[in-house]
Amino acid sequence: MSTTTFRRFAAVLLLAAPLGLAACDSEGPAERAGEKIDNAAENAAEKTENAAEKLGDKIEAQAERAENNDAAARERLDSSDGKVDGSATSNPR
Repeated sequence: MSTTTFRRFAAVLLLAAPLGLAACDSEGPAERAGEKIDNAAENAAEKTENAAEKLGDKIEAQAERAENNDAAARERLDSSDGKVDGSATSNPR
């Protein structure tokens, strides 16, 4: 390959490269599908995080109720000198 031919080839290549890179900026169907998948994954992660947080709040509230019920039962037991009077009721929740 002669020097002149090489220079012409290099010039064409340098001028054509920006055109090739510009084509990469346009989104095709695969890129749009990938974005939709990414968005769906992010939404699923947010919903899972929110559900886990709500579940944690419910567990904490239930534990607090259990502690309060336990404290009330101990107080009744202490005030009755250990005698069972049959007034205890069950709460089947």
